[in-house]
Amino acid sequence: MTDLNHYIPRCKTCGVLNPPTHIENAIQACNIHRFNHPNHKTMWVPIKSARNNKEQSK
Repeated sequence: MTDLNHYIPRCKTCGVLNPPTHIENAIQACNIHRFNHPNHKTMWVPIKSARNNKEQSK
């Protein structure tokens, strides 16, 4: 089953990097940011929303 959750790519120094997106895009945004700023710590944070829950229940 595919992961229908959305994730927010974040940097501990810069804050939010992109709007909520799927996991592959969030990881890519974090990797690009880490490459451009080697001393920054990045993460992708899962978010829950009513829309995501409806999509998963189908």
